[in-house]
Amino acid sequence: MSSKPTVTLISCGGTIASAVQEGVGALPSIDVGALAREIPGITETAEIVSRPMRLVASPHMTMRDVLDIAVACREAVAAGSAGVVVSQGTDTIEEVAFAFDLLLAGDAPVVVTGAMRNASMAGADGPANLLAAVRVAASAEARGLGAVAVLNDDIHAARFVRKAHSQNPATFVSPHAGRLGWLAEGDVRILLRPARRYHLDVTDEAATPPVCLIKMALGDDGRLLDALPAIGYAGAVIEAFGGGHVTAEVAAPGPHRAAGRDDAGGARDPRRQRRGAARHLWRIRRVGNRPDRPRDRLRRRLGRPQSANPAHVAADVRRRARRDCPRLRRYRSADRLTLSDL
Repeated sequence: MSSKPTVTLISCGGTIASAVQEGVGALPSIDVGALAREIPGITETAEIVSRPMRLVASPHMTMRDVLDIAVACREAVAAGSAGVVVSQGTDTIEEVAFAFDLLLAGDAPVVVTGAMRNASMAGADGPANLLAAVRVAASAEARGLGAVAVLNDDIHAARFVRKAHSQNPATFVSPHAGRLGWLAEGDVRILLRPARRYHLDVTDEAATPPVCLIKMALGDDGRLLDALPAIGYAGAVIEAFGGGHVTAEVAAPGPHRAAGRDDAGGARDPRRQRRGAARHLWRIRRVGNRPDRPRDRLRRRLGRPQSANPAHVAADVRRRARRDCPRLRRYRSADRLTLSDL
């Protein structure tokens, strides 16, 4: 029986699995499991169990993919893997790694990695990143960190990592907290550990409600907010200006504030409507001066689905946008707001 730890490699495509094909450019087409077994030093580190799941560019991944991969991670750990490596495209590593950090509560390392240069380019970084990711996943030092991103021999916490450049192999940074550690000549060095971890209890078959991400810009008149209810969004994250500010038009009352009618034919008061059906309230997260808007949107999608009253969604957005608090707020009762645990 081998004394080496077992690491499950879940491959999902991306640049790390891509090579140039004549006439079409670089496309995901490589068996990452087979690639990993050819990397010098990787078989001395761990027994690799390959589990291909997708072969797509990372912008094509969906929330259903994220939930399915989280299930595969749990199954791998339950089957005896010391850790899991997920290889994918770098465009959505921030969001996918953060989702795993929320969805997976165990101590086994879950490492997300990718590559900036495809296999047809000089200096392709995929093999080195795979080796580093496997070493972290097999390491006892990485247990309990939550999900991490490992690229360019740096180890980043999923909640802080950012892609800072569209071509540079050293693109991933953690500007607000710094990296957790790094690899030095194959050794995993952990310098920092998160003080706490958060977990969302989401069922494997959960439906994720659509949440829109809106960026405030000079002169925004709020028409996008007015359109959200009609096209089926259940919530929104607004990337506001500094301090959570929005334009005067967005902060002003909107056309949906009293658009509904009551049974007697009169105008329906949105506040009275909310008191009568608190569970139907629409959620908004307003963020200013913080670089985590995609994570906020993802967290809203993974949270407990909320139905919306389409007649009053935009009015509720504006009412809450006028509040001078950029922190996440959540309805606990019909007419009271309290700070969320997240």
